[in-house]
Amino acid sequence: MATGIVARALNEAHAVTAGKALFVAAALLHVALLAGFAVKAVRYTDRLLAELRDPARAFGHFTLVAASGVLAARLGAGQVRVVSYGLLVLTGTGWVVIAAYVVAGLRREFRSALPHADGTWFLGVVGLQSIGIALVAVAPGPPRIAFALALWMVGVLLYVTTLAAVAWRLGRHRPGPQLLTPAYWLTMGAVAISTLCGTQVAVHTEALPGC
Repeated sequence: MATGIVARALNEAHAVTAGKALFVAAALLHVALLAGFAVKAVRYTDRLLAELRDPARAFGHFTLVAASGVLAARLGAGQVRVVSYGLLVLTGTGWVVIAAYVVAGLRREFRSALPHADGTWFLGVVGLQSIGIALVAVAPGPPRIAFALALWMVGVLLYVTTLAAVAWRLGRHRPGPQLLTPAYWLTMGAVAISTLCGTQVAVHTEALPGC
């Protein structure tokens, strides 16, 4: 995910060669990680399902969604549109499936999970906004722009809700220094990708009726 984001930034900064090299690396890493995830899903199904049902570990799986969305958005601007559509489907389907497990887990263990809310919870926002970015890049028609706009708004609301949960946890159950991990940087990362999604949608709002 991070490699794909840096590749996109380099490309927009006109460092095309470096951007392409990093994008190829990101694509190869993505294929390798997808293969590993598939093996885990087949050979260690019970372990994977246990992770998805555990709010403390489930949010990390949204990185699969975000990484696929980043690659789909990059490929959508090129000539490999079939692959970008496939990644877009993977992004959307993955988010829905993971979110379903997360919601089920939180409904079952909300009181025990809330004191452990941390930066990884923002990965749900990151994954959702990556769908909007990929959708705009791959298929920027009026219905899809409207859907991307709706996703962006839901993502913003989800960010506010997640921020409230994490702030409550930090205020009521202050973590020790050993728990203040880099995951809390996702607080800002989720804002960044939400801003990017909003700007990408705004560029195409003239395609919407009444705009």
